[in-house]
Amino acid sequence: MCLYPTIVEFEAPCYHCKDCAHFKFITPQNPHGCTHRFDHSKMEFAHLWFVHSPEENGPACRDFQPNGLYKAALPYWHGFDHYIEWRKRQYIEDIGEERYIIRTKNKKPSLIGFELKQEPNVRYYVRLEDYINGTMWDGNKLKAIEKGYYKQTRSDFGYKWIIEKIDGVEVN
Repeated sequence: MCLYPTIVEFEAPCYHCKDCAHFKFITPQNPHGCTHRFDHSKMEFAHLWFVHSPEENGPACRDFQPNGLYKAALPYWHGFDHYIEWRKRQYIEDIGEERYIIRTKNKKPSLIGFELKQEPNVRYYVRLEDYINGTMWDGNKLKAIEKGYYKQTRSDFGYKWIIEKIDGVEVN
């Protein structure tokens, strides 16, 4: 059995938080989901436009185990590291190795946004690798590196999106 099937043989599914065996919709309202990375009663993934449940686009973490939704992919699941390598190889097959090197060279770190219940109009951004590896907390301090919010202005739109560099935030 080939551990790394090519894109022609089988395309790796793009797993999200909601596709994990640990994820459960407890109630229609928050909090719901698993608590491997954070307590959903204190915070949640940042909402995207027209997404009722932010976990629809939440990335899979290192504790991810497929819930069986993609049955054809189950025989190919050999752990998170294998999955990431498979997705990377598939991406390179799609765009070509030269373009992959250009896109990943000097790329700034990927961030993931969260909304705290204590400040619902502010987004806090954590390094994606900290989320995936379960290292985004230092006690009660979320290791956020950026904070984003709207500030009222006299410009065309009336509001401006502000991004500030920060050194974490206490979550109570």
